[in-house]
This record gives sequence, C-alpha cells and structure tokens, in this order.
Amino acid sequence: MAHPLREVLAEPEVLRGLAQNAAGFRFPRGAVVTVTAEHWRPYTIVASGGEGCQRVSGPMGALLAVLAHTLNFTCRVVSPPDAVWGSQLPNGSWTGMIGQVVRQEADLAPGPFGMIYSRTKAVDFSTFLSFDGRSILSRKGTPEINPWGFLFPLTGTVWGTVAAALAVVWLATLLVGRRPGASVSLNWTGEVILQNVRVFLNQGLTGVVLGQGGVVMLGSWVVVAAVVFWSYTGNLTSLLAKMESGELRELHDLDKVGRVIYEASDLHSMVENYVRHGGYSLIDAAFSLDLLMADSFLKTETCDFYKSKQRIFSSGAYVIMEKGNPLLPAVDHRIRATVASGLFEHWMNNELHAYRSNCQFSPSIILVREPLSLANLWGLFLVLGTGMLLAANVFCLELSVPPKPTSKP
Repeated sequence: MAHPLREVLAEPEVLRGLAQNAAGFRFPRGAVVTVTAEHWRPYTIVASGGEGCQRVSGPMGALLAVLAHTLNFTCRVVSPPDAVWGSQLPNGSWTGMIGQVVRQEADLAPGPFGMIYSRTKAVDFSTFLSFDGRSILSRKGTPEINPWGFLFPLTGTVWGTVAAALAVVWLATLLVGRRPGASVSLNWTGEVILQNVRVFLNQGLTGVVLGQGGVVMLGSWVVVAAVVFWSYTGNLTSLLAKMESGELRELHDLDKVGRVIYEASDLHSMVENYVRHGGYSLIDAAFSLDLLMADSFLKTETCDFYKSKQRIFSSGAYVIMEKGNPLLPAVDHRIRATVASGLFEHWMNNELHAYRSNCQFSPSIILVREPLSLANLWGLFLVLGTGMLLAANVFCLELSVPPKPTSKP
C-alpha cells in the first residue's frame, strides 16, 4: 500500500533518485499525493464525485494525470474550506489553497496560480504553463432612440466650421458680387444669405443677382455644401437608432472613491449581481470571461456583455508546492515537456471550443432597425416648429407695420 508523499520523501533511496535523475524518476513503491483544487474553468474542473486524480478534470486535470502516471503516484483530492485561492492575512498566515500548502495539509495545488512576490515567499512555483491576459467585462446598454440624433453625423466642431464658412462666403459675395443698382441693400444681402443656406440644405437655387464674382463664390460653396450633405445623409440613418458600448471608463483612482470592489465569490454570482444589475465591470482572466459570456448566451440567447479587446496585463500560470519540496524538479521536467509538445495548449483549446460563441466577436456598436415615429423625431419637429413660429411672427409684423412710402422720381 502506498504511503503519503511526506513519508515517502523521507526515504534516502527516493531522495537520491530525485537528485540524480529527476527527469526519469518514478516512485518505486508509489506514493499518495494530497492535491488541493478549486473549481475554475477553463483550467480546473472539480467534480463532486469520483476518486483520486479523476475527480479533477480540464487541462489541469489532464496535467495532473500525466504527473501521476509518469511519477507513479495516486491522488487524494481536497478542497479549501473557504473555497478561495489564498491571500495573506495581517498575522502572516495564508487562506485558501495556498494556506493548505503552507500548513502541509496539501502537497500540491495545480491552480493554476499567478506569481506575485508575497506568494513566492510562502510557496515554490513550478515552471510556467501558459500566459493569460486580464480583460474587462461590461454590460451592454439597451438600444435607445435619441431624438437629437440628426445632429450626430457632424461633430460640434464641424457644425461650427460650417457656420463660419457660411459667414465667410456670404461676406465675400457681398464684396465681389454685382449688386442691383450698384448699391448694397438690406433686401439683397438677405437674399444672398438665404441663397447660401438653400444651397447647404440642398433646396436648389433662385434668381438672385450675383454677377461673375458672386457666381464663382456660389460655385465654391456648392461644392463644400455637397460634400458635407453627402457625409451627413450617409451617417444619419444609422445614427438615429444606435446602441453604443465600448471599453469601460478610466479606472484611475476609482478605488479612492469607493468604486472598486474586491470580491472572492463565484464569478457567475458576481456577473449577475454586480455587472448585469449593479452597473459594475469585472476584471478577470480573458479565458474566464469568454466562458461567462458563453454561459450567459446559452441562458438568454442574447449577447448581453462586452469584453475589452485589449489586455490589461498578462501573467503566467503555475503549479505550487511546499517550499523546498524535492519533488518539484521532477514536476518541472514533466511540465516543460507537456508545454513544449503543445499538449497543454491542445487541452486548453479543446476545453474552450465548446464554450466559444459569436458573442466574443460582437461589435462594440450595433445598429438597430427601428420605425421612425414621433418619439424618434420630435427633435426635428421641434426645430421645424420653432422655424415656423419665427416665420409667422415675421409675417405678422409685415402685416401690422405699414411699408415706407416710396418717393416718385
């Protein structure tokens, strides 16, 4: 019957074999290795039943099976009582799986774990298995019709530039255009500005006397107005009904204002409680976020979340063991062989294939086809009504104010 790893490593024969040939070492009479594991897809899947190494599946379970087969040991799988990976307490002790390894309650934790300085002082890390980046998961908004969407095809700067260009063209026309009666009248200057506005609004030309210089200015304004008009009409329809969600706002100093939460609960609970309904965003391994998006799609059949395309930072994935454990060089050799052969990447791709969905490639901006209604276009009608009201006031003034008598020649 195989003995626990700690007792087996106390045998001089075993220590000598590990020191002389770690690559080809096998426990002569077997050993029982206590493994602590916590469920974390896609790397580690811990089954409720099963025995030994078979209780852990996924890529880390496959790696554990390779180690058990090549080193000739069996597994005794345990889980941390607090169901966490491990953090250091103010008194220097550790929680979670790291705490179990530090207290010698477990010989090995497949994790995989990220390497940070405080952890390296408590446990030994194996050679790296893979690198994974951290991404941001955000809830997408709901489609909202903006009644002022007709202004969006052009930015405020463009609108201001167009207004300035209109004023310049008007003044230049007054200077170089041929005036009726060789004098500048209020009626003629008004007709010139209205002519330029009609050109910009694609309403055609009228018979305003401009002369050759004025015609040249008007022609140049027609070209500018046409380019702006085509750009405007090309973007207006899609922008009247759109939903925007991009990568999340700046994270700088959010912790200082109480807008960052450090949570060790189940990721699915965090997504439902904080991301979907709480307005928060989730930062985690990109692989884990892909699985969360896929699980959500299977339940709702909609892509409710958006994952940032950029990675915040990358970290390695490692197995941990007790400080100074003589078995670590043998474990490292087998991990290097597994990674170099492409096996670990193959296991990861197999695990992720079943969870990949189109939500991973959904755009940050989507277009929604929505029938135009008063709720969509009341901004346009407000502008139209305001213009008609002003025109009616001017018309009433023309009726109430008698015209000035003209003197006969």
